[in-house]
Amino acid sequence: MAEFAVVVPALLLLGLGGLQAFLGYHAKIILDYATFEA
Repeated sequence: MAEFAVVVPALLLLGLGGLQAFLGYHAKIILDYATFEA
């Protein structure tokens, strides 16, 4: 059970970090496209 308590938060952090990175990258692409179109 102790392993579970260690692994789950680590996986959550990795997952949420990946999501944040993806969202930031996506926003950058949108901003680049918007400035290119303007």
